[in-house]
Amino acid sequence: MAQLERLLATWRANRSELLADTICRVPDPSWAKVTAAVLSAKGEDLRASTAKAKKLLAAVDDDPRLTVFLMKCLREARWPGSGSKPLWELIFKRLVELQDRRAIVPLRALMKTPPYFLGKAHTAWVTAQILRTEENLYQATLRLPPDDAKTLALVAKADGLEAAPKAGFFVAEAPEVETDDVLAAVWAAPTDDAMRLVAADALLERGDAWGEFIALQFRVAAGAATGDDRTKLDTLLTKHGGTFAGPLAFITTKSRRVFAKGFLEALSTDASMVPRRRWEEALEAPHWATVKSVDLHTTVVPMWWVGQWLAKARLTALTTVTILSLTITRPSPDGAWSVRDSVSRGPLRVDTAKYFRAFVSGLPPEERRRLVLVDPRPELADLLAAVGSS
Repeated sequence: MAQLERLLATWRANRSELLADTICRVPDPSWAKVTAAVLSAKGEDLRASTAKAKKLLAAVDDDPRLTVFLMKCLREARWPGSGSKPLWELIFKRLVELQDRRAIVPLRALMKTPPYFLGKAHTAWVTAQILRTEENLYQATLRLPPDDAKTLALVAKADGLEAAPKAGFFVAEAPEVETDDVLAAVWAAPTDDAMRLVAADALLERGDAWGEFIALQFRVAAGAATGDDRTKLDTLLTKHGGTFAGPLAFITTKSRRVFAKGFLEALSTDASMVPRRRWEEALEAPHWATVKSVDLHTTVVPMWWVGQWLAKARLTALTTVTILSLTITRPSPDGAWSVRDSVSRGPLRVDTAKYFRAFVSGLPPEERRRLVLVDPRPELADLLAAVGSS
């Protein structure tokens, strides 16, 4: 850590781009903990959560790795609602104070293609802040000194560095979508257990943890799993669950994902403060092919996404969708949908009605015509009639 401390001390004195890139390549597990604490800050509600994140962020010392982190949060609209404005005010302030010239070009790119924030007014405010931040940062860095002999010597002596990203530190990472042929074969035939076992063997041969996970879950399904098997499964899920879920990992929490025979079978779209980019990436994920049940959380799922999900996602196994008190089921992936409301008394909740309408509107016309209301509420029947006539 002495090397990192020397590099940081010099960078704080001269704000060298060369030093900044070097520091970003120094292995330092403690930095991941700093950023994770900000991202996972929790309060009683979203406003309290962002207030806690702001407090944590304000306590972080100047560091070029902070520039990379803040720009990533901005690019992904990590806190998308207008209630997070005080946090974004601090972020833009810190970007200028860091005097890290590396942020100027990516800020200009975001001016041309602004991130997706919630609401036109809030998006316009963020866009204006990006413009102002770029201008202020540019002015703040005009008189920074060139790299001197001491800086060049420090960089030359730095050792144990990680490889720099090929596209640089400020380029969005491509979504990690597994396109392996053997997995694609499973997603193409989600009910074929033999294909899953073939995939398990192929993955095991090359040392892929997913292969072991599939094999162990087949042991569970057969009632042959031991205590050690179940412990190993828990370990594999902890380490690799995000990989097994692909892009869907970003829109659901770990505790609400259910795997069966090695692949996602059920999930709840309950992850909060998800950037729009992640919702869009999830639409294209092949991982939907094995999912049988989805609980749509109306507090976090964007309304626009419901129809897009029904139109674009590969929902070849889907038989159950839950929207608050509504359970929408079909006997098979090509069967007719039926709707049951577990709450029979009182008025229908506004958000239930809105998301049910979005669901029905997103169905293909033939599926919409076959939809059946079980013990129907008049409000649901009226919504269904209104969508059918629109």
